[in-house]
Amino acid sequence: MDLKPFIDEIQVEVARLTQSRPKMVAEWEVELERLQALVRDQSGRLAKQLGLGGDPTVIFMLTAGVISILWAAFAIKRSSLDPNKPFEENIQMTELYSQIANTVARVVEAAGAYAEIYRK
Repeated sequence: MDLKPFIDEIQVEVARLTQSRPKMVAEWEVELERLQALVRDQSGRLAKQLGLGGDPTVIFMLTAGVISILWAAFAIKRSSLDPNKPFEENIQMTELYSQIANTVARVVEAAGAYAEIYRK
């Protein structure tokens, strides 16, 4: 599974967003809409790549979440490797990175437990 293009596309958009530095709320909203549109597009592509099918809302929410976690994990790991950052900050980012999988697993378990109340 090649996820690098998803990260690279978001990196380009985040860099553009950072460089444009919108000052007004309306400008930020327009810029964030561009990022959201990118994630929507990526969600469809990721669903196809993974062969996912079923309820479109569930598939979108799942793939959008995966893309968000994918990019966040990349950004956190990259930040933890930055030799120009203080050592303590790199340690914090390393610890945060190492907790991602455990946190996602706990969230999935909690959602499943909550869904059990709908068992008939």
